[in-house]
Amino acid sequence: MKKKGDKFIKIISLGSKNKKAVSPLIATVLIIGFTIVLAALVITWGTKLFKGTVADTDASSKSSLACSTDLDLEVVNTNVTNTTATNAVIALTLRNNKPEKQIDDFLFLIYSNGTTIASGDDSSQASTAGSGGTTILTFPTPKVYTITVNIIPAASVAKIEIFPRLDINGKRQACNNPTTVKLK
Repeated sequence: MKKKGDKFIKIISLGSKNKKAVSPLIATVLIIGFTIVLAALVITWGTKLFKGTVADTDASSKSSLACSTDLDLEVVNTNVTNTTATNAVIALTLRNNKPEKQIDDFLFLIYSNGTTIASGDDSSQASTAGSGGTTILTFPTPKVYTITVNIIPAASVAKIEIFPRLDINGKRQACNNPTTVKLK
């Protein structure tokens, strides 16, 4: 006669013969493989992020350094006239007093009564042209830049901010610190 415990053991062993399972060794290898792939993805992503941040910081620091130490933009003369009742022509004579960097061109903001009324990037409101057929401003020759603003009379122009643009590592960048010309 069989004991109660023997019958129970046979039932369990009969049931486990029909089930298929992953061996612990294969499961461990799979977990380690997934971990390695995940670590490789994180390292690749982190490396690209780090290199991009370093490149952006390098370009930003070179631009800031060039704008703060290599430039001395001087406004030699200003002349604001009307061509019509609503069109102002602003002639700025600019000179770069340091030979270290060449100013390729500039951006500008024109203010009237504390508000921006025109920008050098918006050709529908304002346009610029350098004298002599080129916009390059080199040391120490002054150059006259003409800004035509199509929406305001000359009397309402109060201030102009000039942002020199330089070639830094083959990329044209505008300086963050403007030269301000107060007209009133």
